[in-house]
Amino acid sequence: NDLNYSSNSFFSNFGSVSNFEIFLKNTIKNGKNSSDYDEDTQTENYSSISFNSSLPLQKINSNFISNLTPKMLINYNPDKSENITNLDRKINSTNLFSNNRLGLTDSLEGGSSITLGFDYDLKNLDNNKILGLRLGQIFKDTNDSRFPKKSTMQNKSSDLIGLIEIYPSDNLVFNYEFSADNNLDTM
Repeated sequence: NDLNYSSNSFFSNFGSVSNFEIFLKNTIKNGKNSSDYDEDTQTENYSSISFNSSLPLQKINSNFISNLTPKMLINYNPDKSENITNLDRKINSTNLFSNNRLGLTDSLEGGSSITLGFDYDLKNLDNNKILGLRLGQIFKDTNDSRFPKKSTMQNKSSDLIGLIEIYPSDNLVFNYEFSADNNLDTM
């Protein structure tokens, strides 16, 4: 059972767009025919609150339109994460700023985190995209070995997650999704 509340977006005097979300989750697990859960019925409750904010910026010159949007997601869950180290989950540029970035159905991401990043795109004056870039990183208050190994979220700072898109024509797109090690020595 889930109860999710998402506020309407609100705008600050300096142009930021923000909202907050509250998540409450109640799960009932019975592992009678499952290797993932205990034989006994377990009932668990989870809660989480998050704050999303972005600052859309635009620059128009004689040939191009540039859009830069710094983004921030602050997430707090008073509970610890379940041990989900063996789940096959990866963080990418699509789910990085999502509240359920690990795609969990029977728990929530535990602990506190802040995700920082930005989206950038360059368009011609006909509003056709030429270049796109997304970049971000998750920062947590503690190391947590319970997260999936492939997610790179076990350390205090995740890998640097990004996407580069190049649009040489209307019908052709090259994109490169990447994850650079959090100390930037491997990609």
